[in-house]
Amino acid sequence: MKKLSGNIEMKFREAYEEFILHFINNIRVGLEETLKKAIQTAKTRSREEEEEEHYIERVKQGGLFGSLKRNFLVFLMMMRAMMK
Repeated sequence: MKKLSGNIEMKFREAYEEFILHFINNIRVGLEETLKKAIQTAKTRSREEEEEEHYIERVKQGGLFGSLKRNFLVFLMMMRAMMK
């Protein structure tokens, strides 16, 4: 009976250790995926901001007509931000 009890305890420990290892591994994989998505999102937004800044600089050089385009651009950027 003691041998059976020890065997059950050992099997339980093995199963518990395997469960913990899988649990930790799943968390690690999930965190890596989340981090990759966050980095990609940050890169995309940074690129979009750089493009907008570049366009604004080009529009600023356009004089009075540039002022109209600039105001329209600001309006479009505000609308875009509200849609996100």
